[in-house]
Amino acid sequence: MRYLVIGYCIKGGFICILFFICKRVFYSMNQRKLVFLCVVLTSLASGCTVFEFVAQPFARQSLSVSSSISTPQVFTCVERSIYQLSTQRGTWNTKVTRRDEALGILETGNYSDPNIIDFRLRATHRPAQGQLLLELKGGGPYYVDLGVDAGVQSLKAGVQDCLHQG
Repeated sequence: MRYLVIGYCIKGGFICILFFICKRVFYSMNQRKLVFLCVVLTSLASGCTVFEFVAQPFARQSLSVSSSISTPQVFTCVERSIYQLSTQRGTWNTKVTRRDEALGILETGNYSDPNIIDFRLRATHRPAQGQLLLELKGGGPYYVDLGVDAGVQSLKAGVQDCLHQG
């Protein structure tokens, strides 16, 4: 009797299937090890990943912010800049999923979730240090870089312009 193990990997709308039929090769393995091996081999051979081994494209920039500018004012400028960038390029997620003015954190597009296809931002305002940290993730299908370095530079420029106008 032969074993038929089917490994599925669904990512980006693709279904990758790999069949292993061979009792003799896996004879010495117990069932748990066999299943684990098949999952790993399926992900490697198919190009899909069952585990999140690949790092998402990421860029970080910081800018100086006057201590006289409040966190709500900084966050307003960040949101305006993201909106302006989204009108030029639709890959910017403008939905604010976390806004904690007490901690000085603003996040868009479920920032911490892996393998999301768009630009997502975490902005951290540290008024005591006079600093705003912009962290941008921007992955496409299979973690293709959407241009996070250029994106964070554009965002930084937009925020600086807004802060100097306000």
